[in-house]
Amino acid sequence: MRHSRLQECVYCPSTANLTDEHAPAKLIFPEPRPSDLITVKACLDCNQAGSKDAEYFRLCLCLNPLAKDMPSVVALKPTVQRSLQRPQAQRFKNRLLQALEPDHGRIAFTVEMGRIHTVIKRTVQCLYLHETGEKLPDTHEVRVASLEVLAQLGPEKAQEFRRDFIEPLAQQALKLVADNQFAYSVIHTSRKFVSVWGLIFYGILPFVAFTGRKVRMLQSSNPGCE
Repeated sequence: MRHSRLQECVYCPSTANLTDEHAPAKLIFPEPRPSDLITVKACLDCNQAGSKDAEYFRLCLCLNPLAKDMPSVVALKPTVQRSLQRPQAQRFKNRLLQALEPDHGRIAFTVEMGRIHTVIKRTVQCLYLHETGEKLPDTHEVRVASLEVLAQLGPEKAQEFRRDFIEPLAQQALKLVADNQFAYSVIHTSRKFVSVWGLIFYGILPFVAFTGRKVRMLQSSNPGCE
């Protein structure tokens, strides 16, 4: 595994009870897991705080029609089924059943995109530390653009987004993890802590994310300061 040397939680200032936080979460990789997974340090509380969202993310990856036949996903399904059979998973199963609804003769699954984006944000936060050796400061955040978000853009905005972000990311060398089960590319801009990320899961499910100043701080600061 590739580790960051920073002996402090990637999410908070704590230096106590540090654990390995995987980027992305290790449970999305079927066992036996490869040896090149990326890790940084996170305190036990912060690490555990993301575990339920990570399980939900894995479930959504397995249910995604684009990925359901990928070898990694097929290998993961027995693990996902066992996790759903645990007694403590009953509340999760109830919410899952509520998310299922008929759609033109089929059953559609309504995804909680907020939870998906939370996982991507945590992943990028860890990758930023892994890549640069620096944590994102409290003044900055990660924002996510998934396919569902991009689909809501009009044709002109979508073309602009592709020109400004997708095409430059596509020109960057992909960094492959776990035999291409996960890959990412990044553009670090001239502004401190401002970057653009492309993440691909199982070679087929993409996300684009950005690191930058928190929106509320930009709105309250002098426009000439950024």
